[in-house]
This record gives sequence, C-alpha cells and structure tokens, in this order.
Amino acid sequence: MKKCVQENKMRKYLVSHPTGNQNVRGVLAGLHDSEALLEFHTGFAWFNDRNSTNLSRRLLSVLAPRTYENSYKELTKIYPKVEAIRVLKQKIGGYIGSIQYGSVEDSYDYIDKKVAKRLLKCGPEITDVFLSPNGGSVLETMKAAKKRGKRVTYELVLGYWREAEQVLGNLALEYPEWAPTIPMVSTSESGKRRLDEELSLADRVIVASEYTLKTLNSFPGSIKELKMIPYGYPEVRKDNVKISTGNAKQLNVLYTGALSQRKGIKEVFECATRLSDKINLTVIGAKIGNNSRVLDQHLKNVHWHPSLPHSEVLEEMRKADILLFPSHFEGFGLVITEAMSTGTPVITTKRTAGASIIRDGIDGWITEPGDVGHMVDILEDLLGNPKKLARVSSAALLAAEGRPWSQYGSEIAKYLLE
Repeated sequence: MKKCVQENKMRKYLVSHPTGNQNVRGVLAGLHDSEALLEFHTGFAWFNDRNSTNLSRRLLSVLAPRTYENSYKELTKIYPKVEAIRVLKQKIGGYIGSIQYGSVEDSYDYIDKKVAKRLLKCGPEITDVFLSPNGGSVLETMKAAKKRGKRVTYELVLGYWREAEQVLGNLALEYPEWAPTIPMVSTSESGKRRLDEELSLADRVIVASEYTLKTLNSFPGSIKELKMIPYGYPEVRKDNVKISTGNAKQLNVLYTGALSQRKGIKEVFECATRLSDKINLTVIGAKIGNNSRVLDQHLKNVHWHPSLPHSEVLEEMRKADILLFPSHFEGFGLVITEAMSTGTPVITTKRTAGASIIRDGIDGWITEPGDVGHMVDILEDLLGNPKKLARVSSAALLAAEGRPWSQYGSEIAKYLLE
C-alpha cells in the first residue's frame, strides 16, 4: 500500500469493512472518483487483472463478491486470517479442525483491532474514517480515530436495536405460532452498550431509509449529526427486464428473504390463502430455526427454494409480476431495488426503504405492517387491471434507471467531503 501523503487540505478517508458490501462499494467509488479515498481496509480482496481469466469458473464465483477494480489495489490493506476461515466454514459448514471461530463478529473484531493500530500510528494524512458495521464491533477503530483527531462517519445499516427489541417482542406475543421464526435481538448486553457508545462517539451518523431514521427516536443518547441518503439501484440490464402485465386469472407473486415473521412471511402466506388459485406464489429463502409447524405446513403449498444463486434469484424476479415484501423491521431491503431494476414492482411496508424510494401507487405500493387486507386489495385490483400493472412496472423500471449506485456514490461523497 502506498504511503499516504496529503498534498492539500482536502479531506482524505480511511474506509474499513470486512466484506465490502454493496453500500460500502458505493462509498468507495464516490470517494475514489473524488480523489478522497486514501485507504481501504477489508478481510480479503481480489482485483480485476489479466490473470483473472486463468482461474476456474468455480473459484471466480467465490471471488466475485470480493473483486475490485485495479485502481483500488494500492489503496487496499487486507486482513484475511479470520474472514477467509469464515467464508470457508460457510461453504463446508461446521468447524475446520480445532478452529472454532470465523463468524461475522469475529471478522469485525479482528479487523477492528488491526485498523485501530493503523490509526494510532498514522499522521495527519488521514482526516476522516468511514465505518459501516452490521452489528459488528468498530469501537476500537472509533476510539483510535477520536484519539488522533479524525472525524468519524458511522453508517447505521440495520436499524436501532431498542426499536428492534420492541417490534420483534410484540410480534412474538401477537403471533406465538410464528415465534420460532422470529429472531430476537442477538446482541449481548455488552454488545448493546457498545453499539450505543459507537453512536455517541460518531461525529456523523448516516442511514439509508426514513424508517431507520425513525428507529433512532428510541436512542437515549445524543447524536451529533444525522443524515439520510437512500441507496442506489442495481444496473438495469435490458436482457434482464420484463414489464409485468399479469392476466385476468392469476398473478405470479414472489417473496425472497429469510422465512421469518420479522419479514412478514405470515402475511405472504395469508395473501396467497385468501386469493387461493388467483396467486402463483414462489418463495425463496432459508428457514429461521426448525420448530415452526405452521411454516412447514404453508411451504408444502408453494414453490419453495431454500436458496438460489443470485443470478437465478434475479431471473425469478424477472418472471414475477409482483414482489411481496411485507417486512416488520428492515433497515433498507435491497431486494426491493433489485426487483424494481428488473421491472418487477413491489408491495412493501412503511418499515422498509419503501417509504423513502417508492411513490405509492405509482412505481410500487406501501402498506402498514401486517395489513393483509390492504395487500389483498392491491393484488385483486391488479388481477382485473393488467394495464395498471404494466404502467406501475414501467414506472418501477424508470425509478431504477434514474438512481444507479453511481448516483448514490456521488451523493454520499459530496456529503462526506463537506
């Protein structure tokens, strides 16, 4: 990695994330295009070069989520020890010999300590730090950054944990038969205190949806600065687009996500039951636990795929007339933007990114969480009005074309450089 040298007073960023997910890639691209990215710290990375074509197709599929443009190579520092074990365990399952670590939390902890050491040694060339933890620890990095006078921008991805506890606890009480599918907030008490400390230490907190913003109303501390910037949409590929038109007899409805009542799986099945043979329902997602008899019973009556490669998920989206995503607690919900980028409109709730990116009745639909009656009314209206479905489908595609990830990168870079 090149020695960092600040040649002007422009802000220069260190970005850290174990996996380099899509939203972090948007930040990287925006900062890099603005010549403000100084260092990127991650678990491991692969770079596009002429040697890539010599790798097997299977290996390339594993490396694809960690592949970056060559221009990032000299700016990137990798810490593969824990992250490589995590990915390998994910592929083969279980322990690897006597190694009993390798979780997402382990990756965050390991990289957190490494980046903290880097910051304690770095001079004034790094002015800012961008962190996007999905529940993993970045506290040591934040403390080191604050000690050295660096400004810290912290992205809250999943929604605030106190709101999650309340929503999920109420769901479990209201629908006890579905409780086995509802993951409670898994963070330990020490983890909750850490998350609160991170929010308090951050100079700026950013979120991607209005709902995530609202969850912070239950934060007992003070946040210095708060900003919402919605994510972008995947590239609209003409060969992966279908304008939904439906027919007067049956709609192809898709649900994709974990099979959890947190994501409204009960409402999905209830819509299908109420509309009976008018709905052709496909479900993609893994079970949460194995103790839900009601879930198992419903799965017998639908097309269920426990998992599919991402390319095949996109194909199922393309074939669907509607994506039904009635989540009760969602920081954003990238399946919404993915579906819209294939021309498939979405019925979702106010507790997702829907309220931030969908115009109700124009390029999708927004309902109250749990309002099955409203969802059924929308579906019944579309069954008798294929022209309306085609119109909303076209509008969803236009929305996706109008906000690519590159625009998100530009917007967030502009904010980060203020």
